[in-house]
Amino acid sequence: MRRRAYDGWVLAAAVALSALASCHLDTADRDDGLEAQLARRDTTRGFAALSTTHREEADALAVAYAGFIDAGRTPRAVVAEGRAMLERGGFVDLEGRERVREGDRVWFSPQAKVLAGARIGAVDGGFRVFIVAIDAPRLALKPSGPWVESGAVLVETQFYGPMDKKQWLSWPMMLQADVSEAGVMRSVRLGDDAGEPVFVLPDLLIHLSRKAQQDRVIDGEGMNAVVGFAAPGQEDGATLRAFGARMQEELGLSPAAFATGEFALLPATKPEFVGVDRGMLAAYGHRFRAVLYVALDALVASEGDETVVVVTVDRTALGGTGNGGYAAVRDVLGELNARMAPREDGDELGLRRRLSRSLAWVTVPIGGEVGRGVVFDARSDDSLPGVRRATFDALDGARVPYQLSTAAGWSPARQLATMGFEVMDFAIPVAGVGAPMELISVSDLLATRRAVLALAEAPVVH
Repeated sequence: MRRRAYDGWVLAAAVALSALASCHLDTADRDDGLEAQLARRDTTRGFAALSTTHREEADALAVAYAGFIDAGRTPRAVVAEGRAMLERGGFVDLEGRERVREGDRVWFSPQAKVLAGARIGAVDGGFRVFIVAIDAPRLALKPSGPWVESGAVLVETQFYGPMDKKQWLSWPMMLQADVSEAGVMRSVRLGDDAGEPVFVLPDLLIHLSRKAQQDRVIDGEGMNAVVGFAAPGQEDGATLRAFGARMQEELGLSPAAFATGEFALLPATKPEFVGVDRGMLAAYGHRFRAVLYVALDALVASEGDETVVVVTVDRTALGGTGNGGYAAVRDVLGELNARMAPREDGDELGLRRRLSRSLAWVTVPIGGEVGRGVVFDARSDDSLPGVRRATFDALDGARVPYQLSTAAGWSPARQLATMGFEVMDFAIPVAGVGAPMELISVSDLLATRRAVLALAEAPVVH
């Protein structure tokens, strides 16, 4: 409860600061892009620990990241954006390459929701692995199809992830659909661009009284979204047919697509800087995806002797099981080992030997204070003294701000440690976890990038 109360206080304070800032901006000012907003930032507040050079670096990083997270609203979209980042950085597809050598930069995507980027180091060395979740709270549409109630066309949703449900009510939503047509996946969006219709989950249906709202309990199973409304005097059947025709017209989707595709309602709002000093960034899905962006950005920029791997995982809200879960990490590392090692060491035993010379850091839902740097959990079951010593020595040597977690939570470290390497939990501190717009500090974003660069060359200490 304390953590939730603190998150709520920070979110309320940040929103108030944002409102105060907007009072001093005319309409044209508010419509400027993020770069223009940053240029006007009052640097007398916030960023006290950053030098001028680091402030400029943090600004540029935040603007680029805002574009990434805006485009990457779903795990599939995140993988596509991440792959594009790597390719722009000179990384090539591992598929079809029998061998990799020191200095090679490759990417690998064995599944639609799994992406790995690797900078190959010494072929007899270990891995430095950053395992980053890419899932975020969302409202999946059930395949039951729409129905009409009190004139409103409704669809049934199922919430996924740690969602603060009350904050998702009456919030503008966009529809993201991933459907397979003739063996080809196609992604479509509606409600993301200006002028497009959005969707909403009302507090109560239109005909219910305001008094009932005062005592309501939010039931996740009852979070139905309004996606249309009947014309006056129109029968329910005609309303549904009209809705289907509009979906075909807007998205090119047939009614049958609802039974086979992946449909989700996501916050339709764009990333925005928050506060009079614009030292925070509000966006949907920060919690893990902020770490992924800076990890990939650091990987592209990194140089060194170690083999550095950034790999994504999905379904962490369900324990990381199933398609795209933590089991994919071993598959990725096995593929890399087989192409790095001499033929006799490319088997299971050779992989375990390489993993014994490796270190890994995995994103987990742990709490920390926003603005104080990267969060690490030194208390997780399989965070051994070796990885703790290597981590803190590397961060101290690079003068990276970090903090230890004050809130215990579930960790996949035990599951990952069975692969044979030492694992430590880490995260970027987030305020308003589970809300449609989460908050992070721009300085924490830069600190996380610097942490990845420092840990990429951390020595193994047994």
